[in-house]
Amino acid sequence: MPTRVVGSSIGQVPLRYAHLQSHFTHAMTERYWNEPNSPLYPFGFGLSYSSFEIQDLMLSQPSLKASETLKVSVKLRNTGARKADEVVQLYVRQKAGSSARPVRELKAFRRVSLDAGATQTVSFDLPASELQYWSAAVRRFVLETADFEVFVGNDATAKLQGKFQLEGEAIARP
Repeated sequence: MPTRVVGSSIGQVPLRYAHLQSHFTHAMTERYWNEPNSPLYPFGFGLSYSSFEIQDLMLSQPSLKASETLKVSVKLRNTGARKADEVVQLYVRQKAGSSARPVRELKAFRRVSLDAGATQTVSFDLPASELQYWSAAVRRFVLETADFEVFVGNDATAKLQGKFQLEGEAIARP
Protein backbone atom coordinates (compact mmCIF):
# COMPACT_ATOMS: atom_id res chain seq x y z
CA MET A 1 0.00 0.00 0.00
CA PRO A 2 1.41 3.45 -0.92
CA THR A 3 2.59 5.80 1.81
CA ARG A 4 0.11 8.57 2.50
CA VAL A 5 1.04 12.01 3.80
CA VAL A 6 -1.74 14.30 5.03
CA GLY A 7 -2.68 16.64 2.18
CA SER A 8 -0.43 14.91 -0.32
CA SER A 9 0.24 11.56 -1.91
CA ILE A 10 3.04 9.92 -3.90
CA GLY A 11 0.56 9.29 -6.70
CA GLN A 12 -0.90 12.80 -6.88
CA VAL A 13 0.49 16.11 -8.02
CA PRO A 14 -1.63 18.89 -6.43
CA LEU A 15 -3.07 21.67 -8.59
CA ARG A 16 -1.45 25.10 -8.50
CA TYR A 17 -2.87 28.02 -6.53
CA ALA A 18 -4.35 29.74 -9.62
CA HIS A 19 -6.59 26.87 -10.74
CA LEU A 20 -9.87 27.68 -12.42
CA GLN A 21 -13.21 27.85 -10.65
CA SER A 22 -15.39 24.76 -11.03
CA HIS A 23 -19.15 24.36 -11.25
CA PHE A 24 -18.73 21.86 -8.39
CA THR A 25 -17.56 24.47 -5.83
CA HIS A 26 -18.67 22.66 -2.66
CA ALA A 27 -16.10 19.91 -3.34
CA MET A 28 -13.13 21.99 -4.60
CA THR A 29 -10.77 20.22 -2.20
CA GLU A 30 -11.81 16.71 -3.33
CA ARG A 31 -11.15 16.31 -7.04
CA TYR A 32 -9.96 12.73 -6.70
CA TRP A 33 -11.91 9.72 -5.46
CA ASN A 34 -9.79 9.05 -2.39
CA GLU A 35 -7.27 11.88 -2.10
CA PRO A 36 -7.63 15.48 -0.96
CA ASN A 37 -6.77 18.10 -3.57
CA SER A 38 -5.05 20.54 -1.21
CA PRO A 39 -1.24 20.80 -1.21
CA LEU A 40 0.77 20.10 1.94
CA TYR A 41 1.90 23.76 1.94
CA PRO A 42 -0.22 26.38 0.14
CA PHE A 43 1.24 28.82 -2.39
CA GLY A 44 3.03 31.65 -0.57
CA PHE A 45 3.55 29.63 2.62
CA GLY A 46 6.60 30.55 4.67
CA LEU A 47 7.92 30.03 8.17
CA SER A 48 8.78 32.77 10.64
CA TYR A 49 10.44 33.00 14.04
CA SER A 50 7.25 34.51 15.44
CA SER A 51 3.48 34.47 14.99
CA PHE A 52 1.44 37.20 13.33
CA GLU A 53 -2.17 38.34 13.17
CA ILE A 54 -3.59 40.13 10.13
CA GLN A 55 -6.88 41.96 10.66
CA ASP A 56 -9.05 45.01 9.87
CA LEU A 57 -9.14 44.83 6.08
CA MET A 58 -10.12 48.22 4.64
CA LEU A 59 -10.91 49.10 1.01
CA SER A 60 -10.80 52.75 -0.02
CA GLN A 61 -14.02 52.47 -2.06
CA PRO A 62 -16.74 49.92 -2.88
CA SER A 63 -16.48 50.48 -6.64
CA LEU A 64 -13.67 51.32 -9.01
CA LYS A 65 -13.51 52.91 -12.46
CA ALA A 66 -10.98 51.75 -15.08
CA SER A 67 -8.79 54.82 -14.48
CA GLU A 68 -8.78 54.58 -10.65
CA THR A 69 -6.68 52.83 -8.02
CA LEU A 70 -8.08 50.87 -5.08
CA LYS A 71 -6.24 51.26 -1.78
CA VAL A 72 -6.24 48.15 0.39
CA SER A 73 -4.93 48.19 3.96
CA VAL A 74 -4.69 45.77 6.88
CA LYS A 75 -3.23 45.84 10.37
CA LEU A 76 -0.37 43.43 10.98
CA ARG A 77 0.48 42.54 14.58
CA ASN A 78 3.43 40.51 15.82
CA THR A 79 1.84 38.30 18.50
CA GLY A 80 5.07 36.46 19.28
CA ALA A 81 7.91 37.06 21.72
CA ARG A 82 10.61 38.17 19.26
CA LYS A 83 11.25 40.47 16.33
CA ALA A 84 10.53 38.78 13.00
CA ASP A 85 9.48 39.30 9.38
CA GLU A 86 6.16 38.46 7.76
CA VAL A 87 5.15 38.59 4.09
CA VAL A 88 1.65 40.03 3.70
CA GLN A 89 0.06 38.93 0.41
CA LEU A 90 -2.83 40.39 -1.61
CA TYR A 91 -4.90 38.09 -3.85
CA VAL A 92 -7.76 38.98 -6.19
CA ARG A 93 -10.60 36.93 -7.64
CA GLN A 94 -12.86 38.03 -10.50
CA LYS A 95 -16.20 36.40 -9.71
CA ALA A 96 -17.45 36.17 -13.31
CA GLY A 97 -16.38 37.23 -16.77
CA SER A 98 -16.32 36.35 -20.44
CA SER A 99 -13.43 33.91 -19.82
CA ALA A 100 -12.70 31.44 -17.03
CA ARG A 101 -10.67 33.19 -14.34
CA PRO A 102 -8.41 31.71 -11.62
CA VAL A 103 -9.82 31.25 -8.13
CA ARG A 104 -7.13 33.61 -6.78
CA GLU A 105 -4.32 35.61 -8.34
CA LEU A 106 -1.42 37.12 -6.39
CA LYS A 107 -1.36 40.85 -7.17
CA ALA A 108 0.95 42.29 -4.50
CA PHE A 109 3.01 41.38 -1.45
CA ARG A 110 5.04 43.24 1.14
CA ARG A 111 7.68 41.98 3.57
CA VAL A 112 7.38 43.66 6.96
CA SER A 113 9.74 43.45 9.93
CA LEU A 114 8.07 43.96 13.33
CA ASP A 115 9.25 43.97 16.93
CA ALA A 116 7.46 41.68 19.38
CA GLY A 117 3.99 43.04 20.18
CA ALA A 118 4.21 45.80 17.56
CA THR A 119 1.43 46.64 15.10
CA GLN A 120 1.78 48.25 11.69
CA THR A 121 -0.67 49.21 8.95
CA VAL A 122 0.27 47.59 5.64
CA SER A 123 -1.14 49.25 2.51
CA PHE A 124 -1.35 48.19 -1.11
CA ASP A 125 -2.30 50.19 -4.20
CA LEU A 126 -4.29 48.13 -6.70
CA PRO A 127 -4.73 50.02 -9.99
CA ALA A 128 -7.66 48.85 -12.11
CA SER A 129 -5.14 48.11 -14.89
CA GLU A 130 -3.82 45.23 -12.72
CA LEU A 131 -7.19 43.51 -13.15
CA GLN A 132 -6.90 43.12 -16.91
CA TYR A 133 -6.04 39.76 -18.44
CA TRP A 134 -5.15 38.28 -21.79
CA SER A 135 -8.25 37.01 -23.59
CA ALA A 136 -7.53 34.34 -26.17
CA ALA A 137 -11.04 34.86 -27.57
CA VAL A 138 -10.36 38.45 -28.68
CA ARG A 139 -6.53 38.15 -28.74
CA ARG A 140 -5.80 41.15 -26.52
CA PHE A 141 -5.85 42.32 -22.91
CA VAL A 142 -9.31 43.05 -21.53
CA LEU A 143 -10.63 44.76 -18.44
CA GLU A 144 -14.22 43.77 -17.74
CA THR A 145 -16.98 45.21 -15.61
CA ALA A 146 -17.26 42.65 -12.81
CA ASP A 147 -17.47 41.94 -9.10
CA PHE A 148 -14.14 41.18 -7.43
CA GLU A 149 -13.04 39.74 -4.11
CA VAL A 150 -9.81 40.75 -2.37
CA PHE A 151 -8.04 38.38 0.03
CA VAL A 152 -5.17 39.40 2.31
CA GLY A 153 -3.09 37.03 4.41
CA ASN A 154 0.21 35.19 4.62
CA ASP A 155 -0.50 32.58 1.90
CA ALA A 156 -2.98 31.76 -0.89
CA THR A 157 -5.55 30.43 1.60
CA ALA A 158 -6.02 33.88 3.18
CA LYS A 159 -9.38 34.20 4.93
CA LEU A 160 -9.52 38.00 5.37
CA GLN A 161 -11.77 39.18 2.54
CA GLY A 162 -13.31 42.29 1.00
CA LYS A 163 -15.40 43.00 -2.11
CA PHE A 164 -15.53 45.71 -4.74
CA GLN A 165 -16.95 46.24 -8.20
CA LEU A 166 -15.14 47.38 -11.33
CA GLU A 167 -17.50 49.73 -13.19
CA GLY A 168 -17.66 50.96 -16.75
CA GLU A 169 -17.35 49.51 -20.20
CA ALA A 170 -15.05 46.62 -21.01
CA ILE A 171 -11.70 48.07 -22.08
CA ALA A 172 -9.27 46.36 -24.40
CA ARG A 173 -5.60 47.31 -24.58
CA PRO A 174 -4.20 47.08 -28.14
